[in-house]
Amino acid sequence: MQYIFLIPLCLMFGAGCLYFENRKNPSPGLSLLMKALASACFVVLAFLLRPECSDERVGICLVIGACLGFLGDVTLRWFFVGGTFFFLGHAAYLAAVIPETGTLWITCLIASFALTAIIASCLFTAVKVKPLLAALETVYLLSVTGTAVFGAGLFIYYPYSIGRFLFMIGGIAFLASDIILLVRIGRNSKDARSGIVLLMLYYIAQCLIAFSVPYF
Repeated sequence: MQYIFLIPLCLMFGAGCLYFENRKNPSPGLSLLMKALASACFVVLAFLLRPECSDERVGICLVIGACLGFLGDVTLRWFFVGGTFFFLGHAAYLAAVIPETGTLWITCLIASFALTAIIASCLFTAVKVKPLLAALETVYLLSVTGTAVFGAGLFIYYPYSIGRFLFMIGGIAFLASDIILLVRIGRNSKDARSGIVLLMLYYIAQCLIAFSVPYF
């Protein structure tokens, strides 16, 4: 609990990122710096808590996922580069939790594909994008949906675990954040309000997942 101060610090830097991005005279450089500092907070949190994780494999995967999230965050201005890092980050999170779901993993896998199909169908009905981009976004969406669904499966398998609960909520927040992101990209939207919700959900998600590390 001694590292919990990193969570409000992360959100503070995230707010700074939004301020420099949306003020009357935007400062892209300062906005990127604030974003990097916010992401560094959840990476440092994961690193500091990893020695307390009883399962070394899970701890390492979650730290790798946080580091890849940091890289995705600071390179998202190049959409495909940032998206690749985020996809790999979710792959690392999935590598951490899939073996932990026991016999539920098949159910979670089917649910991940089904939920991805539903979300993608709704998303691409509301937002028109080119077929190739739609395919790439669907593959990415599957990784995000998988993180949320397997997180839920993990909590069902261990219903009294604080760490599994934190991971589940983090995964759900991640999914909500990325749905907003994909809608904004499809509509080429610069709406400040949705940007605030997106970024806060993202940092809350990463911090919750990092904070779940010592409970595995």
